[in-house]
Amino acid sequence: MSLLSITVRIIPILSIFTLFSLAFSFPLHADMGKGRGWIQGKYAVIVIDANRDKVLFSRKANQLRYPASLTKMMTLYILFDELSAGRLRKNTQMSVSKHAARQVPSNLKLKLGHTISVEHAIRALVTKSANDVAVVIAEHISGSERAFARRMTSVARKIGMKNTIFRNASGLPDSKQKSTAYDLSLLGRALYHHHPKYYSYFSMSSFSYKNHTYGNHNRLLRSLNGVDGIKTGYTNASGFNLVSSLRRRGRHLIAVVMGGPTGNDRDKHMKNLLKRYINHASANKKKGRRWFTVKSLRFAQAPLPNFRPLKEVKLALPVRSISPVVMPSWRPESRPIIASRPVLRSQIRLSSRQSESRNEDTFLSKLSNKDKKRRWMIQIGAYD
Repeated sequence: MSLLSITVRIIPILSIFTLFSLAFSFPLHADMGKGRGWIQGKYAVIVIDANRDKVLFSRKANQLRYPASLTKMMTLYILFDELSAGRLRKNTQMSVSKHAARQVPSNLKLKLGHTISVEHAIRALVTKSANDVAVVIAEHISGSERAFARRMTSVARKIGMKNTIFRNASGLPDSKQKSTAYDLSLLGRALYHHHPKYYSYFSMSSFSYKNHTYGNHNRLLRSLNGVDGIKTGYTNASGFNLVSSLRRRGRHLIAVVMGGPTGNDRDKHMKNLLKRYINHASANKKKGRRWFTVKSLRFAQAPLPNFRPLKEVKLALPVRSISPVVMPSWRPESRPIIASRPVLRSQIRLSSRQSESRNEDTFLSKLSNKDKKRRWMIQIGAYD
């Protein structure tokens, strides 16, 4: 066989390979390629059919992430527990301590010695995501925010959140306060099933307090029909987080998106996921809510390819009736949120910390060496 004939046969094969490569070298959706780009180390997503207790789609759902203000979902869960048990009432007044008054934004700018009712506190956490109000709740229920955080972690274990540790009630930066998209989906479902009497608070569009009106940070309430909550979150370390609930024609989805580069990117990604999977969720024809069981929740078998840096990837799911999911583009993880060397004591005042429990030591020992080296975090405020 001559060299010329071999060349003629190889060229068409190379041409097909080149065209295939080019198809994956450009964004498949223009809106997903804009902005600063998604970071793999922050991104996580999960979509659950809440009627069947089945995961329809997940990506990095069991990897540790910073929950940011999604933490306040647990703060509210415990507050609802206290209301249901009769230990608190909506008109109960809670005092503002010096520690609460010092909380950075987002806040209501509460003053030392003032009080706020439980009713206003609920509304402030749902809409404004006020950090000072979260501390007021924690101190009123448990005496201190640290004691309340221990209760938060204990309750998390009871509802199946095995990989979550809480260190504060607000979600402000703490290197040891982490969770997963899977755990946070369990918390969202637990709020819906365990506290149906109070769950409607998450659909509030605004909240008025002392001549100020605060709009809900969850913009999907106004832009996607059927969304009834539930919570947003953001810090520099976490990126833009969102837990959403969508109900249509007896179908119910709960989804979690973590690590968005911007609020708009996060919301667009969440919309795409909800719209794509709502028609594949099962319709619950029975009236009322089914009792929530953690053990019945299971992952759908959905083998996914590895991410390609700075490229769009189509994820082929085993269910043929579901069209491929387009994932956002990625960029290498930068480290503006982690100090490269310790901060001097003259620059920041550290509060004394109690020794960690055995459960926390076991949990933190699973972290990689890279995570253990990241001791210092600088965050001025937390917004949603």
